[in-house]
This record gives sequence, C-alpha cells and structure tokens, in this order.
Amino acid sequence: MAAPAAGHGDRHPYESEIGGIVPATAGAGIEVRILDHDSQVELTNRSGHRVIVKGYEGEPYARLESDGPVYVNLRSPSRPLSSDRFGRTPPTGREDASASPRWSLIGEDGRLAWYDRRAHYRRRGVPDQVDDPAKRTRIRDYWIPILVGGIPARIEGSLYWTGKKGFPTGPFLALLTITGLCGLFGARMLGRLRSPGSESPGGELPQVEE
Repeated sequence: MAAPAAGHGDRHPYESEIGGIVPATAGAGIEVRILDHDSQVELTNRSGHRVIVKGYEGEPYARLESDGPVYVNLRSPSRPLSSDRFGRTPPTGREDASASPRWSLIGEDGRLAWYDRRAHYRRRGVPDQVDDPAKRTRIRDYWIPILVGGIPARIEGSLYWTGKKGFPTGPFLALLTITGLCGLFGARMLGRLRSPGSESPGGELPQVEE
C-alpha cells in the first residue's frame, strides 16, 4: 500500500510520488511513502513476510523481518550512498556487492527510511528535462526492487520538478527605473552647472561654502 508524500520541504524544488508496489498483491501490508517532499523513502513492513530492499547493484541493502527487526547490510555499496541526501558519507572500504551480507540491526519497529538516489535528484541546478523552471515537470519515473517473502516485486514512483517562482521582476524593474531617472536628473544638473549660462558673472563656477 502506498501512502501520499509527507511534508513539503522548501529547500529542494522537487516532489517524489510513490505510485505503488508491483505486483499489487505483494504490497499487502507494506506502506511506502516519501518523507519531506522528496528526501527519504520510508517503508513500513506489516505484511507478515520478510522484505528485502535491493541496492543500486542489485545486492541486498536492507532486510525487514516479519516481526519487526530491521537490518542493513554493512557490505552493501549502497549503504554509504543512501545515508545522506547527496551520498557523501564515506565508505568503509569493506563494501562488496558480491560478498555475503553482513547484517546490522538498526531498529525493531518494522520501519526503514533511507535516501534512495533513485527517488530524488542529487545534482545542483535545474535538471535538463526542465524547459520552463516556473512549471511543474516530470524528471523521470523510477523503481526500487524488493523481495517480499522471496518473491520479486518493485516500488514504482515518479520524480517531479515542482516549479520555481520567478525573479520578482516588477519591483526590480521599478527600482531600475527610479535609479535611471535619478541618474538622468543628476547628469542634467551637472551639465547645467558646467554650461556657460550657469557660470557666475566673473566667469567662475559658483562657490559652495564648506
């Protein structure tokens, strides 16, 4: 079962939407949602089956048991890459996608939340898919492979650029206009001071007392 996205972070102009679990029969008792608009995928297992989340190289990344315990695979190359939004957590050097998993208990409530790079955008700037930054645009569809009771399934979703508010051109143009008028007025005044008609009777510019 897929839940709607939770929260609306202002930091990143993206929205990640979970479409569901395919096949739908595998999703019974599993809740998946996005935290903070597009930051983390959260999976809660109430299915009565063991759920395995696959990493970026197809290796076992996490394991959620049917009775609550949640584990991560310390040998999964996806673990450091999924520990923060931009995947900057340094690896330990012991990661190996082909090695047997080394499981570490991280919780007992049947819930796992992680920064899956498939579900959000990690680069800086506006994505290439966006033609108009002010408009909502679909960046890509994605899927995250899982095993439910040993049966292959996947979490499907879509990532969107939500639209960035444009620069406040009205006030900016008004400021430019005022600045331009002030500059023009100053230039004209300086020109009048320097013109022959503005000179004092002795032919010198008027003196200003200090």
